[in-house]
Amino acid sequence: MEPGAHAEYLLYEEFLQDGMQASARDVHVRIKVFDGAGAQRCAMFHVDYPQQYGKITELKGRTILPDGRSLPLDSHAIQDQPIVARGKDVMRRRS
Repeated sequence: MEPGAHAEYLLYEEFLQDGMQASARDVHVRIKVFDGAGAQRCAMFHVDYPQQYGKITELKGRTILPDGRSLPLDSHAIQDQPIVARGKDVMRRRS
């Protein structure tokens, strides 16, 4: 860990399954937050995807508190917005 760090990535795994009819991408991230500044910086995680090739069918997250309690991600807090558009090609971001 870097001195003065506010948070640290403990795990980042990305799995891509490419099939004939469909593809799937799973991203698993685990971050240890040390203070309020780290919580602010890591509170939002972005998933970018091309609108014309797919959609996000499931997005889950949770926060594990220091006492061990788990708070699930509120699905109403999830935002989906276009970030780049060129003609009919649109890149979207879900956060």
